Amino acid sequence: MGDNGSVIKCDRVYTHGIVYDETIGCQEAKSVWYFAYGAMMNPTSLKLRSLMPRESHMACLPDYQLHFRHPGGWADVAPCEGKEVYGVMHLISQDEQKILDAIEGIYERKPLVVEMEDGRKVCGGVYIMSPRLVGVSELKDDLPQQRYLDILIEGAQYFCLPSAYITWLASHASTPRVKPDDFRSFPAPSPSSPVFTQQELAKMGEESKQLVCAVNGKVMRCIVEEDSFLITWALKHFQGKEAIYFMSASLYEPLYTPFPSCYAEMCEEHKQRAEDTFVRTLPKPVTEMFEVLGRLDSNSQNPCTANIQEPATAEAATDLEAEEKEAKQSAAHKQCENEQKEAIAAIASSPSLEGI
Repeated sequence: MGDNGSVIKCDRVYTHGIVYDETIGCQEAKSVWYFAYGAMMNPTSLKLRSLMPRESHMACLPDYQLHFRHPGGWADVAPCEGKEVYGVMHLISQDEQKILDAIEGIYERKPLVVEMEDGRKVCGGVYIMSPRLVGVSELKDDLPQQRYLDILIEGAQYFCLPSAYITWLASHASTPRVKPDDFRSFPAPSPSSPVFTQQELAKMGEESKQLVCAVNGKVMRCIVEEDSFLITWALKHFQGKEAIYFMSASLYEPLYTPFPSCYAEMCEEHKQRAEDTFVRTLPKPVTEMFEVLGRLDSNSQNPCTANIQEPATAEAATDLEAEEKEAKQSAAHKQCENEQKEAIAAIASSPSLEGI
């Protein structure tokens, strides 16, 4: 709300497919400003964390500089007179702010004055990496992953940040993506290994204190007592389930757009890349941490692949084919919808694998 009490009209409202009013009083008690300079500039990253800002504006944080920090090359900002960090100012609910507080485990939120594109100066929450939470005495710079840098560039382009800033991001040194020929994977089950249904996998997960999950259809069990962040997070969110969609939703890969709505819609390279990321994120070699139990029945993973019973006549075949096609499409849609909801809920409820 302006100084004269007038309502400020947003020049570009990010709705993510949901219609909101294009005006909002900034003194509304349930709304807060949040300045995103990293992954949360990207509309897909926002969606995958259940964040739906009521307004989004290009903005600038003066007298600060963008850094990419060790470990992992995540974005951070630090005071630096005369420098500027461009980003996006989102108007979010207090509940959404709680989501951000939960997922940004190594960042602390600080109130800073941010300059909007129209000249307004607005106080908003800015997440700044904390040496204490990282567990170091001093933060050090590191190269960002190319995947992560592309997320920032995609978001900067979407919200029309200055072209010079986008060019600077695009020219920044980064760690290149792993090439498909160099992908690592979990051990493959033998041809004689047991085949499990999704229901059987879920039951094993319920009965085991160790992580039991599928990784691209390979049913695995963790065989070591491990309290690393990844295993703890995995136990909470994909115990007794296919892990790869959760991993891909946590670490959005701009190479594969639009982001698939469920595991069945992922292309093979995307699935293999997510598995490679899982393996490389483990604190120990995969063979020291997991044993192969068998493989997941492909029909239970994707309702679209279910077998069709042969009809008695040609006429019955036509009717049955139409009915079964409709039923399979409905089942597949429901499964995809549930899988995406579960993945998004998982990401939004605990520290993220992604940077700010």
